[in-house]
Amino acid sequence: ASCRAAQCAWALAKAELGDVEVAWQVIAAWPDDVAPEHDLARAELAFRRRDRGTCLAVANRLEARRVEMPVWLRETVGLRNSNVADETAWIAPAWQPAEAPVACGVQGES
Repeated sequence: ASCRAAQCAWALAKAELGDVEVAWQVIAAWPDDVAPEHDLARAELAFRRRDRGTCLAVANRLEARRVEMPVWLRETVGLRNSNVADETAWIAPAWQPAEAPVACGVQGES
């Protein structure tokens, strides 16, 4: 219970099995000053919960510590270029939901 690495592995495994909210209860109790690899796990669970605010908070902490973020996190929070500090762009989807059948190539599927 006191080993953060074990908590992290357990929470990610639970999330992979579909128990995201149970996993989140463990991760949410962590302080903000955890190791970067644990903060990335927090961001992954937040992403699965569609919690962009937590993803952004993690991204800000990682950036302040000069830790390179994975592409998925940069895209989630809208950071365009890792070499330019504070350059943000909110990413618009490439297509709108109404275009989904066309995008899939099969009418009626999305």
